[in-house]
Amino acid sequence: AISYSEAAHCALIALRCAKNARPINSVLDEDYKLEVEMLRPGTKLPSPMTVQRDLLYIYEQASIAVKNYFLV
Repeated sequence: AISYSEAAHCALIALRCAKNARPINSVLDEDYKLEVEMLRPGTKLPSPMTVQRDLLYIYEQASIAVKNYFLV
């Protein structure tokens, strides 16, 4: 089992949006909010702006890693 942390949850949401071509504002979906509340009551979901910021950060960091991988 994976321990819960707000940071890990935000990263998971960002990766899910990128991997599955989901819209960033999917965190605003009422059914999604209900699902999260059912699984972990009281969980605060990130705003779409936070998801966008996290996606940009992940992209930037991955780009650096790929660039460094191909350096000769």
